[in-house]
Amino acid sequence: ELAQRRMCFIGGQVVEALPENGLGGDRLEAVGVHKNLILAIEVDADAPILVCGELKKGSCWHGALDFQTGHFNLQSTFPVEKIDQYPCTNDFEIGFSPWTYYTDELDWVLNSGATPSGSTGPSSAYEGSRYGHIEGTSPNHPNKTAVLQAEFDFFGVVDPKIDYAYHMYATDSGMGSLYFEVSTNSGNSWATLWSKSGNQGDAWSTNQVDLSAYEGATSVALRFRGVTGSNFTSDMALDEIVVSGNTFDSDSDGMPNAWETLYFGGPTNATPGGNSDGDSFNNLQEYIAGLNPTNSDSFELYNLNPGSSNWFEWSAMTGRIYSVYWTDMLGVKPFAMLQSNLTSGVFTDSLHSAETEGFYKLEVQVAP
Repeated sequence: ELAQRRMCFIGGQVVEALPENGLGGDRLEAVGVHKNLILAIEVDADAPILVCGELKKGSCWHGALDFQTGHFNLQSTFPVEKIDQYPCTNDFEIGFSPWTYYTDELDWVLNSGATPSGSTGPSSAYEGSRYGHIEGTSPNHPNKTAVLQAEFDFFGVVDPKIDYAYHMYATDSGMGSLYFEVSTNSGNSWATLWSKSGNQGDAWSTNQVDLSAYEGATSVALRFRGVTGSNFTSDMALDEIVVSGNTFDSDSDGMPNAWETLYFGGPTNATPGGNSDGDSFNNLQEYIAGLNPTNSDSFELYNLNPGSSNWFEWSAMTGRIYSVYWTDMLGVKPFAMLQSNLTSGVFTDSLHSAETEGFYKLEVQVAP
């Protein structure tokens, strides 16, 4: 029965089921685009349901789909991209990105509210409504490992650091261990920078790790490695992970040294008002928007879907804040703000679904 349905995904939820439309066998394809990810579903009566897809940059992703709730947890087989814009924040509200969880023995999963097991785990998120956690219920113990990993480029970054909230609560001795580790040789070896073991109380704790030893390094892999303890009371959790640092700008022109060096061959070679590619954005605007200043590309909105809830997407940059504005008479009425302080590249507008014509404006600024 499931193999006869095609699913569409928006923001990690199944929102529509359509006839298979001629697709044969147990494989369903081309079900939609989630940001840069082209998704598909593979259904096998004798195996778990899989969501699979391919990023435009070539990474392979898969994850588990829950047909009861319509949610799925998305993961990749290796880091999608190297992060070079700061601060880089993940609050788990819309997924794991840019962090990637690796399925070896155990997965990190998204959750809101309390974890399924009693006497362990948080009852709510540290901030917002969702967090990432390891579920310790059998067969996920003892000594089962789950990894959450991302890769960073600290070239031109001064005093990099990471802040995060963690929760490790158990009413007995069943809680395991949580490690924060770093690798500078593509994961061939790892150094432990922080760890906790055993019950830490029924409250969220925060920690900061100084990463200044890796200042200037162009390939730094960071990971959280959780190892479950002796029984089910091993539900450990993470929330509000922020990697930050000072992006050095020696000529104080608003464009970091690393960015100027990347596109103009030197840390002070670009001028803010210059426009070498001849498009409608100057160099400073190109940096803020996350564009290539040597290529006349444009900042595009895509997947614009008018209807009961107008929604659209854009390629959001880490270290940026977005605001969305609306007017129904361009050039006559001023734009009114609909939402500010967006960090993800998805916006839904349910206020103007009945409008026959209207205009959106997307504003982007560098996060403070």
